[in-house]
Amino acid sequence: MKKLISLILFMVAASAQVSRTPIAIGYMGGGFGASNFTLNSATAAAAYSIIGNGKTLTGIRLNLSAINGTVNGSNVQVSLCGDTNAAPNATCDNTTTLASGTISAGVKDFTVSKALTFGTTYWVVVKNLNSTPTTNYPTIRAITNSTGQWNGTDVRTHGWRFRTTTDGSTWTVTPLADASGMRFAYSDSTYSGLMLTSQTGPMKAYGGTSVGALIAAPASGTILGLSFYIVKTGTPTGTLSYSIYAGSSTTPLATTYSIPLGEVYTSGAMIPLYFSSPVTVVEGTSYHVVISNSAADSSSNCYSLYTGAMDTDVASLALRPMGIQATSFDGTTRTDNPNALAAPVLLYATVTSTTTGSGGGTIAY
Repeated sequence: MKKLISLILFMVAASAQVSRTPIAIGYMGGGFGASNFTLNSATAAAAYSIIGNGKTLTGIRLNLSAINGTVNGSNVQVSLCGDTNAAPNATCDNTTTLASGTISAGVKDFTVSKALTFGTTYWVVVKNLNSTPTTNYPTIRAITNSTGQWNGTDVRTHGWRFRTTTDGSTWTVTPLADASGMRFAYSDSTYSGLMLTSQTGPMKAYGGTSVGALIAAPASGTILGLSFYIVKTGTPTGTLSYSIYAGSSTTPLATTYSIPLGEVYTSGAMIPLYFSSPVTVVEGTSYHVVISNSAADSSSNCYSLYTGAMDTDVASLALRPMGIQATSFDGTTRTDNPNALAAPVLLYATVTSTTTGSGGGTIAY
């Protein structure tokens, strides 16, 4: 099955070399917080933006994270609407519902048939048609997967928007929400989107255990270091550093310098650290990149990474950017989790690629 990565692709010409210091390529996620919105009135609605890719859209998968009271599938309505000033307008079609019958919380698939014009913005608008919506309603979820700060600016990994309304006309912006938590199916049997369902973690670095991600390098070249969105939990006594391992090796290719305790914050921040010498990586090759704590400390005093839980459907897992899996390593045993998405960034000094845009990911200079 062919897969589509709905991220900003890093495009490099065949065998071209680009020199920057640094080129940041990776998944710029952060806290993976959840934005929940209850469809508990006749005028309430949630909307997710989608950019047309020239394909025919046949299915939309969304996450109904909770159900209050009793909700029939025929009460949960999805429409595809046009865009006016970065919000849904009243020009809608392909109105559909789930199959009739009482539903429970979880991911749900809506069937549509819509030829998407390349580059055009559409909105997936969700409503509750229940006759007593104040007591019988679903909660719709979007995942704030890009709370990391880069050069003082919020970086939204996908550019997808999430909007909500309580009166049916005035649309509210949800700060930082990327509308992750949706997946699209097309008539050519391909998929796009990122079906994150919740925040998980945090994974904690202490007691000799390092945590991070398994990642397929998005481009060949030399990397100067790594960056993660780090949260300081409690008052760790050890210092923070990062390491990179080739494949299943338990010996690091390189480890960064450590930084003072005061440079890691309880509120979390994207923190880049560098190796003493650049490391060569090969596009498509798997590497483990992890954070470590120099002291034993404890689960209450450590360095933490939040992750996003993935929908476990095979088509959804295939959409993980760069094949990322969360990982932990106690110095002997490494455990990878394909159902959890971590958020590492590789800091390239030079990039050489023999393909075009095969890695996916987000780039920032």
